[in-house]
Amino acid sequence: MNISPVQVAYRGFQCDLSDARILNCIRRALKLGRVKRPPFTRWPGGEPISVHIGESHLANWRRQFEGGEKVDLPAELKEELNDILGVVPS
Repeated sequence: MNISPVQVAYRGFQCDLSDARILNCIRRALKLGRVKRPPFTRWPGGEPISVHIGESHLANWRRQFEGGEKVDLPAELKEELNDILGVVPS
């Protein structure tokens, strides 16, 4: 199963991690291939541009999380998500 950046972010929010830590973990996991890269978007001319996860993405996701929006976090991914975030479950 592929892990998306938003799943990492939501797990980080659940663990009450700082935005900076979550963003650093997402970026590191993207570089290592542990998290799937978001799809490319296309300019009107059809040229693909890559999506870079930044503070604005995280701010939007946090607002959605705090507003009660849900993201699917399957139980079988929680261990991997915790590892990506450096979280030791209590």
